[in-house]
Amino acid sequence: MEARAVILSPFAEEPFPCADYFKLLRTVLAGLFAWLDRAENDLVAYLKAVDSTWEPMTFCPCFSLPVGLPSGTTRYSSEYFPIPTCEGSEQLPWTVEVKATGA
Repeated sequence: MEARAVILSPFAEEPFPCADYFKLLRTVLAGLFAWLDRAENDLVAYLKAVDSTWEPMTFCPCFSLPVGLPSGTTRYSSEYFPIPTCEGSEQLPWTVEVKATGA
């Protein structure tokens, strides 16, 4: 699958074409997630220095995926849904099937 896009930026003088949108998206999100990991490590170190009894949560927070309508099968692939997963999480792809309800 191929996707082309025109990127608009408030910092660019004019829109610029993007030959591989998904590659650009993965690169941008990978950089963001790496920065968030570094920020988390710094915050944990700071909080432990302030209060030696403080410990981070022992469970991984979660969120609900927007599934349900229309009925059918939704497949979350790592190529098009580049989210970080916690250690021990199921690896993508995830497939969710929603059956139509009787009217």
